[in-house]
Amino acid sequence: MSLEPNVLVVDDEPANRKLLADLVTREGCMAVMASGGAQALAILAREPMDLVLLDIMMPEVDGMAVLAELQKQGALPALPVVVVTAHDDRKLRIDALTAGAVDFITKPFDRLEVVCKVRTLIELGRLRDRVRDQAAQQATVELSERVHQTVQNLPLYLYRGTAGEDGQFRTEWVMGDVEGVTGVPLDEYLHSANWFERIHPDDRDVVIRSANELRAGTAESWRVRYRIQHPKRGDVWVLNVGNFDRSQRLVMGATLDVSAENLLEERLVQAMKMEAVGQLAGGVAHDFNNILAVIVSYASFVREELPEDDHRWADLSEVLKAAERAVGLTRQLLTFTRQQPTAKVPTDLNDGLVQIHKLLATSIGESIELSVSPAARPAVVRIDPVQFDQILLNLAVNARDAMPDGGRLTIAIDHPPETVAGRRVRLTVADTGIGMDEQTQQRIFEPFFTTKDKGKGTGLGLATAYGIIEDAEDRARRERPQPRCDVHHRAALVCRIGRFGSARDDRSTARPRRDRAGRGGRACAAARACTCSGERRLSSLRRLGWQGGDQEDRCARFTARRDRE
Repeated sequence: MSLEPNVLVVDDEPANRKLLADLVTREGCMAVMASGGAQALAILAREPMDLVLLDIMMPEVDGMAVLAELQKQGALPALPVVVVTAHDDRKLRIDALTAGAVDFITKPFDRLEVVCKVRTLIELGRLRDRVRDQAAQQATVELSERVHQTVQNLPLYLYRGTAGEDGQFRTEWVMGDVEGVTGVPLDEYLHSANWFERIHPDDRDVVIRSANELRAGTAESWRVRYRIQHPKRGDVWVLNVGNFDRSQRLVMGATLDVSAENLLEERLVQAMKMEAVGQLAGGVAHDFNNILAVIVSYASFVREELPEDDHRWADLSEVLKAAERAVGLTRQLLTFTRQQPTAKVPTDLNDGLVQIHKLLATSIGESIELSVSPAARPAVVRIDPVQFDQILLNLAVNARDAMPDGGRLTIAIDHPPETVAGRRVRLTVADTGIGMDEQTQQRIFEPFFTTKDKGKGTGLGLATAYGIIEDAEDRARRERPQPRCDVHHRAALVCRIGRFGSARDDRSTARPRRDRAGRGGRACAAARACTCSGERRLSSLRRLGWQGGDQEDRCARFTARRDRE
């Protein structure tokens, strides 16, 4: 196609048509001639024009009809039309200008007038096109800058490239936070051919399988999640989505950092797993607790009948010790499943820490230095004091096992800054032990998970602490140490501060009173509270000194009814 301006000359008179075409050609334009309005519209429909010289008075389809059709098509005023008329009729000229014409020429032609108007309108058209192109380019640049600024502040990057016949992908264009997602500068990313090596070895098969599907033609798009080995952040989970235009071998896609979303998914799976395990453990613990109650009761009955110098008395003592350890285990299970009855009262954690200090020092041994730091002001939390002691013991025992060659255990209570969640108390337990790898840290609150040797751990220490804090409608948080820090493992339990008065006064009024009645009162309490067999209950009542036929029958009937229920 010619680069010269195209001018359409429309006139039913051949002489006028030839004259105008010659004048247009002398101005360096390409003249296209039409003998009528219908032919002119047909030419305009298939060829772009820069200027139209249109005769008004023509048979069949005249100039006004052509203007009306062009106006209907939306071609005006972008296409300049100059009407040609032999009539010096002012109204006709006004009608033509109103219909969309930009100027007019009067017959007989003044050659200088025709040349000037053609030259002026062609140049104006060129200027108009140039301004339009510049405006479009400016809009494109501004849009690109806005998109780049938006994408740059998001954890993702967009890319475009080509896939060669050899299957190699060549990046041509990238926009976004490449370095933030991959840890590689943009220049290195564009010119590096070893991008596949940045993918985690365990995830490369997934990427290869997706690429093979594209090469085989069984897929035109992909959605793959894998890990990138970030030099600063470690393993970063990303989601790669895109499309492949097979006809142009064009690849377009985006890579998103989904590490936060992946962490939420893992926490959800962990929560569902703990809920399922908790339901199972709770049912087992209840049944096992009933069995233990029978064992402990009858073993106690037999031992009471033996003198302490009898070797069987010592054997039964060992049985009772083992049973008590089993009772403690079931209590931890019930605490973890939130089925263990608790007595939550306003408790000053400072007092609890001071009172259990000696027991903690004895539990961890002399090779470990224990440092205790209460808060500067009362740290009152609504929690079961016994369960708080259990939290400290579990964490202290874990710290002791993590420091077989000795070390330092620090327990501190403080008040972190107030947040939207309200005032809080923070209990921090830190040790200088051997630490944990990433996989272990992700499972430390999982029930029955332990890194200790077989027979040395139940896997319920941190899970129980987690359950106690969650039961207090608070949260347990693990804080990872900074590199080169002496503290290899840091566990922080954060509890909400209740709006209470004196912890000592509230505790004394909140705790239930113990029954100080005689044996008969204890027997009734036992008959109502015990969950074991009726025979064991009656044996217990008789050994407590219970006597009386009717009352014993009533207790027997009561316990029998409880067993049936």
